Amino acid sequence: MLSEYLTLSDQMRPGYSASLGSANVTSEKEFLQEHRTLPDFFMRLYSEVAGTPAGIEDQSLMDFLPGYRLIHWAELRDCCETCRKILGIDGYFPFLTNYSSDFYCWKDGAIYDVSHDWPTPTLMHKTVADFLKTICACYTSGVYFLDEDGYLDYAFEQERLLAIKLNPQVDYWLEG
Repeated sequence: MLSEYLTLSDQMRPGYSASLGSANVTSEKEFLQEHRTLPDFFMRLYSEVAGTPAGIEDQSLMDFLPGYRLIHWAELRDCCETCRKILGIDGYFPFLTNYSSDFYCWKDGAIYDVSHDWPTPTLMHKTVADFLKTICACYTSGVYFLDEDGYLDYAFEQERLLAIKLNPQVDYWLEG
């Protein structure tokens, strides 16, 4: 499903997947040695792409989903530490972040929202597949769009309603 997401992203924002870079052999070996405790999801993700550096020049290619960039693999350690400080516990692995140090995190196969001002993780998707299915559906249904400046944006209520259909037993989407 990651490849489907990248294809949909490139259709709306040509060059997005290329902007994520690719893991070269040297970087991947260093990455694997440094981050041996990361979940399989991370290893698969970062074996395909490097992520978006915080200082990306073309800001229209910043977002993995509206408001959140895919953390560059070289920044994972710092982001994991920030997340650990917010929550006061280990086990949540951030992979998306915004400028406020809010995160989308993986834990035990599920995806959680972790906010810097609300130190309780909130379940968003029960599986990585549900997460990817939801964001792909946001592209195909027109929930995600480019604003007048060419930045990825979304229709909040449409996203919520779509996510309820795809994640019916997740309270996060019902609370809208």
